[in-house]
Amino acid sequence: MHYLDYNEKKQHGTPDFPIEYYHVDEHHPRYNMPFHCHKELEIIRILEGILYLKLDDEELEAKAGDIIFWTAEGYNYAHADALSTAFGEAGTSCSPIFIAAGAGVKKGYYTTRYIREVDVAPTAAVLGGVRMPRECEGAIVYQILAEEF
Repeated sequence: MHYLDYNEKKQHGTPDFPIEYYHVDEHHPRYNMPFHCHKELEIIRILEGILYLKLDDEELEAKAGDIIFWTAEGYNYAHADALSTAFGEAGTSCSPIFIAAGAGVKKGYYTTRYIREVDVAPTAAVLGGVRMPRECEGAIVYQILAEEF
């Protein structure tokens, strides 16, 4: 398969803030999403119903309450085969940036805690009021939450 043929050319967000929000329901023009790839991370939260996905040759089923976290294959290899750790991966100087805002998050708060990539899903689950992902390995970032849990 020629994956470059499926690369989205669309800018998501802005160069300074490369984050975009999409609410896709049965009325959205991309409700039946074609195969595509892009360099950005993608976080999908299933609000209701079932989402059928295909990853390589494996068909997957996500249900209401599930959170799916995708990284673009190959794009993150500039800093090894993972998002960077607190100290930079594979000898790089790249370290993570974690930004959270909105309902349930303290305003203007800064933490010195190292927030790892595996901490994103459990924290998003608590903020979204959904069950913890089945095979969650990370920890909730309690320090940023406006309420105690």
